[in-house]
Amino acid sequence: MTPKLLLTRQPQLTCLLVAMTIACACAQSSAEPKIPNIPKYNTKYYVLYTDLDKDMAREAVVRITAMAHEYYTRTRSFAGRISTRFPLYLYKDSASYRQHPGVIPGSAGIYNGRTLVATAPRSGRSWRVVQHEGFHQFAHKMIEGRLPVWLNEGLAEYFGNGLWTGDSMTVGLISPSDLARVKAMIKNNSLMSLDKMLAMSHQTWNSGLSSRNYLQAWSMVHFLVHGDNGKYQKALSGYIRDLSKSRSVSQAFRNRFGGNTKAFQASYVRWWNSLDDDPTAGLYQRAQVLTLTSYLARAHYAGKKFATMQEFVTASGDGTFTKIMALIARRKPTIWLPDSLLARAIPGASELSAWTILADDRRAARLQFTCSDGTRLIGSFTTGSKLTVKVTAVKKAEKPAEPAVSGSISNIQQGMSNFQVTATSTTSRLRRDQADSGVRR
Repeated sequence: MTPKLLLTRQPQLTCLLVAMTIACACAQSSAEPKIPNIPKYNTKYYVLYTDLDKDMAREAVVRITAMAHEYYTRTRSFAGRISTRFPLYLYKDSASYRQHPGVIPGSAGIYNGRTLVATAPRSGRSWRVVQHEGFHQFAHKMIEGRLPVWLNEGLAEYFGNGLWTGDSMTVGLISPSDLARVKAMIKNNSLMSLDKMLAMSHQTWNSGLSSRNYLQAWSMVHFLVHGDNGKYQKALSGYIRDLSKSRSVSQAFRNRFGGNTKAFQASYVRWWNSLDDDPTAGLYQRAQVLTLTSYLARAHYAGKKFATMQEFVTASGDGTFTKIMALIARRKPTIWLPDSLLARAIPGASELSAWTILADDRRAARLQFTCSDGTRLIGSFTTGSKLTVKVTAVKKAEKPAEPAVSGSISNIQQGMSNFQVTATSTTSRLRRDQADSGVRR
């Protein structure tokens, strides 16, 4: 029996997020006002100002580092080089957030054209607002030219929906609820025409915020990245480069994707309708194996070994990993992870039969998950000068293959091809959704 997975899925747009963006098209704001008495952290990609407690600040640092690296890696074929740190203010609660000059009432996050300001989610909760607004900041700083609003928001949704696994982020996910919404929109003929979507301005988008527009923008980006076996990835990269040369949005699209926009939209509709009820279930499974392997790696670093998966699960709830992370916080704080991420990723205790700890005297322990079709996902790690985590897919009766998904931020291929992830089909279903609510601009 395939274990139930406890990494929770996020409905794409139950309603619009509590986040507003003064879009990347805006002019840069005046110098950011100085905020007194708030600690400052220089991270790899950000200058982080936050009033969070020590553990939450640690979590924020590792999360935003993985987040920015994912943006950079996935857009390397059309983005510039990161040469400066991005400013980010992250507040412990909405009351503190509202004291920051210039934030919009009712919002939980805003990119004002220079600085990202947000309320930090509680431990274990969705960071989707930060990830969404963080992409707007990244795009403004790193991608030449003005992205059309549908692409800017669609990419922000794509990355906002990503799952953090400890050492990396998994993107390209489609929850069953999001898929049902897209198919319903197609069935009800409520899709905006592609020509109208391409021509929409930021002002028009912001004047009538619509969950349908966000959903369609996200689904268009997902199709361009993953649709028809990655057929449109190269054209998408070229389209964004063309926009940097000040070519019109509609003309640049036609040059790269063809002049028949109705036929192109029909291909989009056909692809979405062809997907089964849970098309990226295998990708969620890989994300869980990556997450648990990240914690197995930390246990190895601290000298703790597990003979069985039951021992590992027990250790996740008896304080063992709290002690492990306390040791790591003293010795190597850059690889510290919060207990909350592990708690969300542990499979139910009664469903352990598909999980195995692989251990011998010649190598570090590995974590194996056996899918319902017999495919084995094997999580392994190295702890040399740099901790890396990867997942290798091994089909039934096959020898181990090259890693299909990696948590190593030094091992990811360049270019738009990085978007493509082939998920293993599975009957496993995640039953719980993470709910976000509010308004996003």
